[in-house]
Amino acid sequence: MPLYDHTPYSHPLDVLRRFMPSPLKALLRFEEEIIFVETNDSSLLLPLGYFNSETTSAISPAFHWKLLRDADVRGKPARATILMAGGLLVANMGPACLAGMDLERKELLAFIGGEVDPQDYQNYVFPVLSGLTRFAMGKVVGANA
Repeated sequence: MPLYDHTPYSHPLDVLRRFMPSPLKALLRFEEEIIFVETNDSSLLLPLGYFNSETTSAISPAFHWKLLRDADVRGKPARATILMAGGLLVANMGPACLAGMDLERKELLAFIGGEVDPQDYQNYVFPVLSGLTRFAMGKVVGANA
């Protein structure tokens, strides 16, 4: 399976990839809100209705997503297991995807494996990220995002 345009990253002192560069930036219309998105993989931006952030500098995003493609991680997304502890929400979709959300700061960080193709992303991963975001914005009742 081919990997899409992504920024390669390898740093021996950053095994958790916390500082992986995310040079691609865009804004996403999400329901009635705007989300600022950073990523290192253009395929995570294509199917989701993004618009260029350069022309919308006056907009104040309600949420911040950082989506990082980790080409070294293999596997397809599995059914999401969602855990909540205090102000932290974590979604585990098997080795293919792990997402964490800080509810207070309105930030989401997701690591997406190299074998998650755009169709898997749109059909499985994005709905989970959207559900977490709806929950954080108070648009979903209960803990099942």
